[in-house]
Amino acid sequence: MSVAFSIKEDSAGLWRVCLSATVTEGLTLERAIKEAGKLARQHHARTGVLCTVQLEVAGEVCALAQYAPPVWRGGESAAA
Repeated sequence: MSVAFSIKEDSAGLWRVCLSATVTEGLTLERAIKEAGKLARQHHARTGVLCTVQLEVAGEVCALAQYAPPVWRGGESAAA
């Protein structure tokens, strides 16, 4: 399972953060990126699922960040 937080531009040139619906809107691009990252980190910390932050512009999608569960390395300690 994974969750994608998408940053999309609205018709007024402002930005919104969406999950399955708009989470927050009326933001500058900088603020939208920071807010999406914060929401993705919080969701990952609560659920442990893979969370991605992506920017959607002109039909293209660019991944900005990913918060993933730790990778098990077959017996290596986490401190290694």
